[in-house]
This record gives sequence, C-alpha cells and structure tokens, in this order.
Amino acid sequence: MKKKAFIKRLDNIKIREKLLFSYIIVVFIPVLLVGIILSYNMRQMVVDRALKEAAGSVDRTSSRFNESLKVAIDLSYMTRIDENLEKLLVRKYSGIQEILDAYSEYTNFNRYSNLYSVEISSIKFYTPNETILDNGMFTKITPRIQNLRWFQKAIEAKGKIVWQYTADELKNKKSLSLTSVINGRFETVYLGVIVIQISEEYLNNILRNEPYQTVICNDEGLIIASSKADLTGNLLEHTELSACKSLNDGIWDIDYNNEPSKAVVKNMIISQENGEFKIISVVPVSVIEKETSKTAFMGIIIMFCSLFLAFIFITIFTNAISRRIKVLSKDMHQVAMGNFELVSVLDGRDEIGQLSKDLEKMAKSIQALIMEVYEVNNQKNQLAVKQKEIELKMLANQINPHFLFNALETIRMRAHVKGDTEIADVVKQLGKIMRRNLEIGSNLVSLKSEIEMVVSYLEIQKFRYGDRIQYEIKLDDELSDYLILPLVIQPIVENAVIHGLEFKSGQGKVSVYAIKESGNVKITVEDNGMGMDKDRLLHVLNSLEEETENQGRHIGLKNVHQRIRMCYGEGYGLVINSEKDIGTKITIVLPDVVQ
Repeated sequence: MKKKAFIKRLDNIKIREKLLFSYIIVVFIPVLLVGIILSYNMRQMVVDRALKEAAGSVDRTSSRFNESLKVAIDLSYMTRIDENLEKLLVRKYSGIQEILDAYSEYTNFNRYSNLYSVEISSIKFYTPNETILDNGMFTKITPRIQNLRWFQKAIEAKGKIVWQYTADELKNKKSLSLTSVINGRFETVYLGVIVIQISEEYLNNILRNEPYQTVICNDEGLIIASSKADLTGNLLEHTELSACKSLNDGIWDIDYNNEPSKAVVKNMIISQENGEFKIISVVPVSVIEKETSKTAFMGIIIMFCSLFLAFIFITIFTNAISRRIKVLSKDMHQVAMGNFELVSVLDGRDEIGQLSKDLEKMAKSIQALIMEVYEVNNQKNQLAVKQKEIELKMLANQINPHFLFNALETIRMRAHVKGDTEIADVVKQLGKIMRRNLEIGSNLVSLKSEIEMVVSYLEIQKFRYGDRIQYEIKLDDELSDYLILPLVIQPIVENAVIHGLEFKSGQGKVSVYAIKESGNVKITVEDNGMGMDKDRLLHVLNSLEEETENQGRHIGLKNVHQRIRMCYGEGYGLVINSEKDIGTKITIVLPDVVQ
C-alpha cells in the first residue's frame, strides 16, 4: 500500500520536478561525497609532500655536512704520514732564522688551506717542541693550553679523532673542529695535537637555502650550524628545539615557538671514533595547514563550479522536455477541438516526437500541404547544414598556427593547475619545438638555441620512456653564441634515441657536448645504445655520400651532412663511429668562424 501511494504521489508531480529531483539524488550527492573525499586525500598529499620536502632537506644537509667532515678527516690522515712535518717538529732549532727557514720550506699547511679554503677555516698544530716559534699555524704547548678542556679530551682520545667546538683565538670565535694527537708516521714519536676548524660560514651556507628551520648539533646538544645564525653556539636545550635533544631518527610532533610542528630528525654517526651529530628540520603545522587550505579551497571551488554547470545543463534539459510536452498537450487539445491548422509537428526520435507524428497522422486530411512545406524546409535545412560543414572545414584549414600554440599553452596551464606538472612540462617542451620549427628559415641560429630545442626534444622522450633514457648536455659559455645551420643537432639526437636506445635493455644515455679543437668546432652526440656492426656502419657512411634520394632509416643524417657541406665545404660534415652493443658517436665538424 505504501508503495502504491508513493507511486501515485510521484504521478502527481510534474516531469520537470521529477528530473530535478533525480539530478539531486544521482548527481549532486555523489559529487559532494566525492569532493569531500578528494579534499581529504589532497590535504593528506600536501602534508606528505611537506614532510617529504623536509626529509629531503635533512638528507641534503647530511650529505653536504658529511663531505666537509670527510675533508677534515682526510687532512688529519695526511698529517700522520707527512714525513716533512715530522722532520720539522722533531728538530731542535738554535736560532730564529733557522726556524723561519724551516717554516718557509714547509708549505703543506698553506697548500691544504688554499685547496680547501671553502670547507676549512684554519689548520693549527700544537707541538711540545720548545724551540718552535708561534706563527699562526704552529704553536708551542704551554701549561695554559694543557689545561684547556678540548686539549685534554684530545690527549685522552690517544690518537683518535675527536670533534669539538673550539675557539679561534685570532678570530675570537668558536667553530666545529677536528682534534687529534699526531704520533708521526710510525706511531713512535709524539708530535703534538692538530686542530682543523670547519668553516662556520660554510656550515651555515649548507642550511641557508633550506625551506624550513634546520640545525646541526653535536652529541652534547651544542648547535654548530643553523639556518638562523643566532642559534649557532647555543645548547639545544636552551632553545625552542629543546624537545628534540632526546629524539631518534624519524618524524615527531613537537611545540616550536608555541605552535604545533613536525620535527624531522636524523642522527649521523661518522664512525665509532669520529663522533655523532644530529640534524633537525622543523616544519610548523601552520605552514602545512596554509597550503592545505589553499588546496581545499580550490577543490571546493572546482566542485561547486562543476555542480553549478551540471545544474544549468540539467535545467536546460528538463525545460526542453517540459516545453515539448506542453506543446504536444496543447496541439492534442486543439485537434480534439477540431482545429487542425494549429498542429505542431515536433522533431526527434524520442517518445515525444513519436507521439507528435501519430498526432499528425490523425490530421492527415489537411497534412498534405503541410507535409509538402515541411519537406521543402527540411531540404533547405539539410543544405544549410552541409554548407555550414563546408564552411567549418574551410575555416579549420585557415587556423593560424598561433592558435595551436595558444591551445598547447591552455592545456599546459590546465595541467599545471591540476597539479600534473609532468604533462605541463611535456606540453611546454612540445610547444617550444613547434614554435621553433615554424620560426626557422634559412638564417643561422645560435648554438645555445639549438641546444635548447634538443633539450626540449629529450624532455619529451624522457616523458615517453621514463628513467630508461638519461641525457647530459655540456656547452662552454664561449660557444653559446656560435652560429650554425638550424636543425643539425636534433635529427642526430633523434636518430640516437630511435635507433640506438629504443630497443636497448636497461638505461640508455645520450650525451651532447661541444668543443673547439684545431681551428674547428666539434659538436658530438654520443649514446650507449645498440650500435652498429662494421657492415652496417660502412653502409651508413656510403649513404652519406650518395647523391640519389634515400628513403632509409638514416635519411636525417644524410640531410644534415649534405646541408653542412653545401654551406661550409667538403672539409666539414659528420664523422660517425659505432660499435655493436657499445654505442654510437657522431661528431659534427664545423669551421670556427667569427661570430
């Protein structure tokens, strides 16, 4: 009974309202639910991206910091085997001139300081030799120095490397230093203690461009480098990062500057004897929420725009159906009243159209004239449609190429807005190649612009093949403005990808580099692809010199070779070397003309 009552109630509702209600049930609610789910997922993606970026920042910092420590460690090992250093320190000097002469002969420390001036701020050696004069690099060990805590820790380590935060008395500042007892080449003679200070500016520069607050501290919790210079030299427990002192590797929830934050922590153990360091990067939750709010807002805007457009279309659709039904109802009423002249024939193959045709048959006594007029009008409409189609086709053939560029740019921007940066980049590169091909005439172009088109082509191939293809471009600045024929490098690179790397198993690589040599400019395209055997190579070389048209696979090489010879003469063109399963190397030889 309830079912019948419900159906009867539906029968009393107009068709337009039924369709709108169906739209709400079938479209609006599902889209709303999908929008909510997508917004949540997008928020989680933003959070994951921010944490991944912070983790990447920590990894970059760890790698660069480890490199600086390795430089200092390597220098300390060099001093252990430095025969000249040992001779300098064990010798007893009788006069000032004698020690000055010895200093002038020993240049290793100066050489090390100049060679590693970026990473190392100073190298200083403390020696028990009482005949030594202090000169900034060599210092006698005095009772005051012996009582210094860092010196005692170095002695207690018995030759092991100890990382300490020591003071540079000349510069009146502290920095991270490697300290170690040096006992000579054969560990028999106590030479003294070496102190190699890591440049504080270098350490801070490592962190300067990182997106989030990042610090490096030692095993005692002392901050030795920071993206904020005012934190350097402070204990971790005396800063807003005190909660991070006891944290292990991972991502943790902390309070930073009185707001919830995420801390990415990584502990670095250089070795069992070389100390431990901690790298901390802090991402405020407010930063993540700001980004997620933007993303969520865009999602909501897109969702409501979609719903609004759908509502407009469904309204137009329902109004069209309702209007047709009203017309049919009115005509049936007029026919029932005997007024056949007011019958309106509705087009369409749906049920409404069929009912209209049936109504027409009922009034066939007066339809002969009406049908004749209708057929004439129908033929006119068909001719108009065909004429319109011809005009559209003619218009399509007249589309300005710039429309294609604008269309590609629109696609790129839509992809960029939707977060698909990969497709956006590929469309951008394709647009650059199309524009370049249309702009190219017979004039010479710069080598830099030609390389840019090659890079665009290779980026598109990377999108197609993924990590299977890698490339390397080397171009000296002095060759950037060198003028060459257009489209001489890209066909060779394309040949390397299609014939050399497409069917290669594993990762392929294309290298492009240009040099000046023996009065010529040589541009080399090299790949590690399939290569060619001797017979195939000979065939390709012979085809370059053939005057007849060649429809083979290497027509592009022949075209480039002959164009170069026509422009510069017989002494220039392509030089091809290849080994099967090793790869192919093609060198473009051009004259070193004045630019």
